[in-house]
Amino acid sequence: KMNIPIKEPSTIKSAGTVYDIMRPIYDAREEGERHKEYFYAIGLNAKNIIIYIDLMDIGTINYCNPPVREIIRTAIYKDACSLILVHNHPSGDTNPSIQDKTFTVKINEALKHCEIKLLDHVIIGTGFYSFADSGLLTL
Repeated sequence: KMNIPIKEPSTIKSAGTVYDIMRPIYDAREEGERHKEYFYAIGLNAKNIIIYIDLMDIGTINYCNPPVREIIRTAIYKDACSLILVHNHPSGDTNPSIQDKTFTVKINEALKHCEIKLLDHVIIGTGFYSFADSGLLTL
């Protein structure tokens, strides 16, 4: 797990804001690592200001298996009121897979029991896909 340093507090207003923050992080990876999926959790305070961005898992070219337990433990430990999940599709296709949809439902249900809101799950590729904007995330 790796914590991304936050240079200045950013307020998340939309999936576009998430994309603008995360795209440079993905682009900064070494050339030899750009073919893998990287899964991040962004923790937010009550005013939707980022308090952390943590790399939760590095997958393969088409699969990532982030640890639900660690995502939730980190959110509780770092006092996040809400989360935004972000991962990339190295193919560039931002459409969510069945696994992406299943995982999002699973973690959303788990977070509800911890009184932490899942605000969005954003997939980055050629552009981005937002579960919240697409109506696939029920709060």
